[in-house]
Amino acid sequence: MRSTFGGLNTMLLGLYAQQTGLDTVGHNVSNASTEGYSRQTVNLSATDPQTIYANGRSYQIGSGVQVQSVIRARDIYIDKQMWKEISTLNNAQSNETYLSKIESIFGENSTTGMQSVLNSFWSSWQTLSTNASDDGTRTTVRERGVELANAIQLAAKQLKNAGNDINSAVDLKINKINQITAEMASLNKQIVNVEAGGTDHANDLRDKRDLLVDQLSALVDTRVYEEANGSYTVQSGGTTLVNGNSSATLKTEKVQDTDYNDYEITSKIYVDGMPGQSLKFTNGEIKSLLDMQQSDQTGLKMYLNSLSTMSQFLLQDFNAVHRSGYGTDNSTNNNFFGKSTTDYASNATSSYTKNDWIKALEVNPDILVDGGNAKIAAKSSGGGIGVTQTNASGSTATVFATGKYTMGTTPTAVMVKVTNPATPGSINTIQYSTDGGHTWNGTDIALDANHHAQVPINGLSVDLYFSANTNNVSGDTYSFSLTNHSADSNFVISQSNAGGGAANIVSATGTYTNGDTATSIVVQPYDSTTASIDTATGTIKQIKYSTDGGTTWSTTPVAVNSTTGTFSFLVNGVTLTMKIAAKVGNKATDQYSFTLSKGNVASGDNAVLLGKRLKTDTSSTLGNSSLDGYYNSLIGTLGVQGQNAQRTVDNQQTLVDQINNWRESVSGVNLDEEMTNMIKFQKGYSAAARVLTTMDEMLDKLINGTGVVGR
Repeated sequence: MRSTFGGLNTMLLGLYAQQTGLDTVGHNVSNASTEGYSRQTVNLSATDPQTIYANGRSYQIGSGVQVQSVIRARDIYIDKQMWKEISTLNNAQSNETYLSKIESIFGENSTTGMQSVLNSFWSSWQTLSTNASDDGTRTTVRERGVELANAIQLAAKQLKNAGNDINSAVDLKINKINQITAEMASLNKQIVNVEAGGTDHANDLRDKRDLLVDQLSALVDTRVYEEANGSYTVQSGGTTLVNGNSSATLKTEKVQDTDYNDYEITSKIYVDGMPGQSLKFTNGEIKSLLDMQQSDQTGLKMYLNSLSTMSQFLLQDFNAVHRSGYGTDNSTNNNFFGKSTTDYASNATSSYTKNDWIKALEVNPDILVDGGNAKIAAKSSGGGIGVTQTNASGSTATVFATGKYTMGTTPTAVMVKVTNPATPGSINTIQYSTDGGHTWNGTDIALDANHHAQVPINGLSVDLYFSANTNNVSGDTYSFSLTNHSADSNFVISQSNAGGGAANIVSATGTYTNGDTATSIVVQPYDSTTASIDTATGTIKQIKYSTDGGTTWSTTPVAVNSTTGTFSFLVNGVTLTMKIAAKVGNKATDQYSFTLSKGNVASGDNAVLLGKRLKTDTSSTLGNSSLDGYYNSLIGTLGVQGQNAQRTVDNQQTLVDQINNWRESVSGVNLDEEMTNMIKFQKGYSAAARVLTTMDEMLDKLINGTGVVGR
């Protein structure tokens, strides 16, 4: 029969097994809040039984329990899905962060954003078009232009700064990858050593390694393969980052962007010692950072390029309209943006980079100096007073007049002579005569710093401008004639139908009653009947006019004067006499637009064209969009990108949370479950101890209470 002492070992094994169970429960409870920890369980199995021979036969009797293993609860398939989705989540979160930064740079959620600046610039031209003589309005246009240029420059600088900051972020992330992979290689070595016998399980070391894979997956796309010896092989970006107990060290290389020489980009990430192999990550935060820095489709580079395109449009297309117009000093061919000496539409700018266009954007310095407001080209033509000069090689003179002519219909012949040319021949002072040079005004009139002289003649203030020239001599004369229409010489009429007959203002008489505020006038045939227009010959017989851009019209038709072929109508105290040429192309919907202002010397028609250039006219530079439409499209794209990023983050976060819940259901520590296990192992331990006590009593009886007869 079996020895009574054999039961002691059985109970001892039971105590050991329950103690191990209690220790494992304690380990689980202690690490219930530890990141990356996996619940551990004790696997128990019965020991090999003993064969007992008794009563002529044999039978098996149990010899106790043994701890087979302590293993962690983990599902590798859930882990691999988690690692994949973590990469996507962090990629989207990084995109959302930088798109929010771009939205802040453009400031479209505030009243001071780029759109507000563009609208203010356009509004200033609209105001100038109806008040072109007012210097305060011109100053507003100039300052709004400065504001726009500064806003574009600042936005470009902030975008570049954000892009340059990405370099530091990438370097930090690469250093973190190097730390993670080095630690994973170290853990690989430890795990292989622990599990070398094939029976032990490096549970806590494996948890640490899997947590590192979680962290690595947030940075880059990660593929993990477990080798037969328990080590991980980790691949990403087309290379192996961890292989056994060795890891790759990653480095970065930076270069200046080809389009922006003050914008540094991370050109490649490579394994130390292999600079020719550029890693191509397909997911994770680093992929998002590199795309945001370099992509001209979705990243910072796209928005930089858009600012460059806007700058190019202002320097080329907008300037072209401004250069074609005239300032109040009758100067023309002036840039509004950029340097005064550069024609940005010529071959001189053919080698400009995208960065050059942004850097070149500024309001013309010649406009910013004292008196420079006069160069703002609000009108489409200069003075209409013809000038003849005796010295063909001397300065050319430009003349225009304001005021009310006091000589009726009698013209005044005016002669101006140079009285004191400076060395080497520029004009310093002049005198003038109104009787063909027989008598002169007698007092030299000095030219100002801008080569202008203001001369009052017969109720008109005559502005004389002389170009810079070194060939003038004393006695040079300039001759022109003033009439009762001299103050009206700057009417410029634009017509909606280029194929229709041209129109002109024959005369403008009377005293303007609208002060310094200009009046925009639109004229068109009264209606489509034959009483208003003969479409066969193109003769217009009746017209109507509007002073509010065509919203309301005069209600009584203005009939043509059959003798002169003109139309006369009264606007703000001024009687306008207008002639429209007969042409077969004339239509009932044709419109003629012009501006009437005090003195009519500062027409705002070119300001209207410049406003249209900003708001409605399309340009091939902007992809056949208007500037307003181009910018709205840009901001619309930014808004959609931001919404997509937010939606991706929300959806991906939901998915990651769900996978994490699955992982927790397998690996997480449930305190209620652990309390149940604790009670189970505690009761098991107590029961084993009680059995051991009973066996002790049996042995005591056997040893001390038997063997002596009669005791």
